[in-house]
Amino acid sequence: RIQIDLRWVKRLQSVVSLIQLIGALLAGFLTLTALLVIGNTIRLELLRRRSEMEVANLLGATNGFMNRPILYTGGLYGFIGGLVACVVAVLAFSAIQDPAHELSALYESSFQLLMPKFSQILSVLGVSTLLGIVGAISSLYRPSQQLTHGISNK
Repeated sequence: RIQIDLRWVKRLQSVVSLIQLIGALLAGFLTLTALLVIGNTIRLELLRRRSEMEVANLLGATNGFMNRPILYTGGLYGFIGGLVACVVAVLAFSAIQDPAHELSALYESSFQLLMPKFSQILSVLGVSTLLGIVGAISSLYRPSQQLTHGISNK
């Protein structure tokens, strides 16, 4: 009987490790998706502001001056996305905390599902803001962008 119980524990551990791997893969795919979505949104913003940027360029504005609001917008999009992700994660953790405790009690384990710490939430917000800025940079400085943005090299 003890041998059968150990098999169930090993099966449970393998299921948990599989779920962790799937979670890591999903996190990677969601990060790539965030970069692509923010980059595409910034490209659309650049196309919308093309005439404004041409006029600013004719008046002597440098590329750095014209790019700064785009970088700020990318950072803001990333921050807002990270904030929404943190709120959803906290709500999800609070929803599954009781069922996880019941499952832990069934296996006579001391496992407790902990809410994300404030430092973890801050790191998610920082990484998401950085992803937004990277997405904006990738849309600003791609080679084909010279046609729509880099009218002169100042």
